[in-house]
Amino acid sequence: MDSDTPLIIGFDLRASFTRQPPGLQKCPRCQDRVSATSLDATEAGESFRRDELIPVVITNLLRCKRCQWWAIREYREDCEAHDFVEEEILMINPDLPIAANTALPTWETVLKDFSRYRKNLQVMDSAFAKRLEW
Repeated sequence: MDSDTPLIIGFDLRASFTRQPPGLQKCPRCQDRVSATSLDATEAGESFRRDELIPVVITNLLRCKRCQWWAIREYREDCEAHDFVEEEILMINPDLPIAANTALPTWETVLKDFSRYRKNLQVMDSAFAKRLEW
């Protein structure tokens, strides 16, 4: 594993897509099906709830049982403003080998420290988006 390869990568889905992508169906690392589980909001989601008039925050954990890949996806919308939507996804870099899992932070760690990991959100390029099988 190259030391420059990021372990956790994040994307601003709002900036990456003209329409909201549906849920992920397959793991980008092993192509097995992923499961989705609702989570409590991140600190970013809780802050959004406190600051907006009619907030909606949805946080999901996406997980692959076969290779232990995971992602946290959070959607935030102020229903009063309707045009203010944030949506982000943080995930294990699918280019990492499965053996790298032992060096990775857990999804629980990333959920607790979401703001730290979301500092370098990227716009997802179309080739990577196609790999994700939305």
